[in-house]
Amino acid sequence: MAKVTRHLVKAGLLRADRGVKGGVWLNRPAESITLLAIVEACQGSLVGDYCQPGCDLNLVCSYHKAAAELHDAISGVLSRWTLAQLLRRPASAAKPGGISCVILNGAEPSLFGLLAAGGKS
Repeated sequence: MAKVTRHLVKAGLLRADRGVKGGVWLNRPAESITLLAIVEACQGSLVGDYCQPGCDLNLVCSYHKAAAELHDAISGVLSRWTLAQLLRRPASAAKPGGISCVILNGAEPSLFGLLAAGGKS
């Protein structure tokens, strides 16, 4: 947890203060923190190391085309989802016979609940 927090602080997503009155807070609104920013803060840039930079995808093999498509899809999804969107609860449980969704049984995950509330740890 300390390593992840350190990465998120270094990226400017969290603010941390030490000491008795210290804690960890969001450094930006949850609506402006994307999953891509979180992943890249912890793992580094998403790099599709499958081609030379700037290569023409029409001139490469199918594997490289698929890898480029996968990279674009992952980056696209992660950049569209924000921390605030993840913290929203589903409006209702799934209808019988329909697709079920995960409900958090009345409790948010501790880290995300803490971050959303802007509370201290």
